Amino acid sequence: MSEIENKTEEGRRKTCKSAILSFALALMLWFYHLTIFILYPRKEGILYGFLLLVYISSLLMSPIFGLVALVTIRKSKERFKGKGWAFAGIGATAVCFVFLFLGLRLHLAVCEDWDEIDSFKQKAIKSVSFEILEKMATGQYEKIWNSSHPILKKSAQKEQFRKAIENAQPLLTQFNNAEFIDGRLATIIGYKGRSHPLFFGLMDANSPDHLRAQSLAGAKQSAIAMIQINSQPIGRTVSLQMASDRGNFKLFRFDITATSYHNKNSKYYQEVAENLISKQKLLPAYIAHLTAVKLSQLGPTLKTGQSIKLEERLQELSKNPRLKNELTKWELPGKNYTLFGIGLVEVQDGILPRVRYLAHDELGDETSSKEAAALMEHVKAHYPELAALFDNILFEAYTENPISSKKQYNCYRTVLDFKS
Repeated sequence: MSEIENKTEEGRRKTCKSAILSFALALMLWFYHLTIFILYPRKEGILYGFLLLVYISSLLMSPIFGLVALVTIRKSKERFKGKGWAFAGIGATAVCFVFLFLGLRLHLAVCEDWDEIDSFKQKAIKSVSFEILEKMATGQYEKIWNSSHPILKKSAQKEQFRKAIENAQPLLTQFNNAEFIDGRLATIIGYKGRSHPLFFGLMDANSPDHLRAQSLAGAKQSAIAMIQINSQPIGRTVSLQMASDRGNFKLFRFDITATSYHNKNSKYYQEVAENLISKQKLLPAYIAHLTAVKLSQLGPTLKTGQSIKLEERLQELSKNPRLKNELTKWELPGKNYTLFGIGLVEVQDGILPRVRYLAHDELGDETSSKEAAALMEHVKAHYPELAALFDNILFEAYTENPISSKKQYNCYRTVLDFKS
């Protein structure tokens, strides 16, 4: 083999080696991604530091070695001879840059529970949270809007935001009893162009401190503050989701959810439901379990370990054939009623079961009230356990199944007291 051929072969080998090394470094990005989120979710300690170093070095070195590979190919005078080596180098380098492009869209979410957050940020989160709560309770929606996160202002209309604050105001009449009960902080390292899932506490959903949330697209830091309002008969939790903007935490979402009813929390209703299931009292158990689920929820984008577990249990219970029949059909003397579902309704001063049914008679004060009274007698006779859990029950009479959310249906509502 001539000297020229030797140099050409040597250049091809360098090309291939450089490209393969670039490819390997790009793969390290994916090793980091999978390990962080599958094998090592807690994001702390020496291993976390090592993986972060791998991530940064991969970002820096992959394009360098990719360029080396491309330059080597270009300088090879006979690069199109022995096409196997040349195209292997070109292909590996191309794949490297694809992986690098995708790798640049990876992210690392450093999720901190309250006791892991430094005292300065704890103070900032608490201060902003109570400031927002006071403005909500006193109806200062203009001030809240002006100080909210810019992304909220882009995604929501001001009038809709005003109505949301107005609806929240009656639920916060006892905000002077507010107590800060928990907070979380997430910092996004890497790609921030979209919303990312956040996992706080242990990854095990059975853990009491497990919490799932979503980061705000475009924000480096997202904070969650949970404030308990010890009101009666419904105790509520205000969940404020904030994101960093120019060094300050600003509101981008809030939820107000019931967390107790007559001083009884989700765990109490869960125990009642399981006790009723053991006695084969399925419909009362189902409604008690619905209440347990409701009192465990913090909002559509916040999932606690308890709420996840209870929702799974409710799905399991809903598959029972006998319960399915009780939720769709009631047999009364001389009349059979078709039900369109049994659920819960929360009003300002109570939580009550709601029974939707197909009316036999024309909707109206006299006819619908009479039907509701007959259905109430059926409840008292067959499901007396509900009287110990709720003060009232709501009956909704329809002339057709209210299956579409886009259509308005004729409906007559009657609220009856269990004690009457």
